[in-house]
Amino acid sequence: MSDKIRPMTLLRYDFIALIVVAIILGLFLETQGIFSTIVVLLGILVGLGNGIIFKMVPFVSSGNTGAVTGFVGAMGGLGGYFPPIILGIIKQSTGGYQIGIYLIAVVAIICLVLLQKEYISGARKIVK
Repeated sequence: MSDKIRPMTLLRYDFIALIVVAIILGLFLETQGIFSTIVVLLGILVGLGNGIIFKMVPFVSSGNTGAVTGFVGAMGGLGGYFPPIILGIIKQSTGGYQIGIYLIAVVAIICLVLLQKEYISGARKIVK
């Protein structure tokens, strides 16, 4: 999809969808059918975002694409490592996962704001 649609625009819509889906997930944690469907949708959106990020690397860092791609991959690995730990800590502290799920939406909102500010309408606006 990132080859056909501008990656920054696609990532914007992915973040918006991720925010909406995370909020819905937080509301329906106790309903097994809805929960299962939304978790699959959340996984698809996160995977789509992963591909979009790798497509953005040459636009953001044209001189050292290989090194930046490796760094992005390493950060992605950490992104898969820490959320389950944080969710477990939140579950132990509060007795539920809702705060952790809403935290995913908050992080997506922060990323959306930074994307919009820096790469879509900011000084480092990427046109391609």
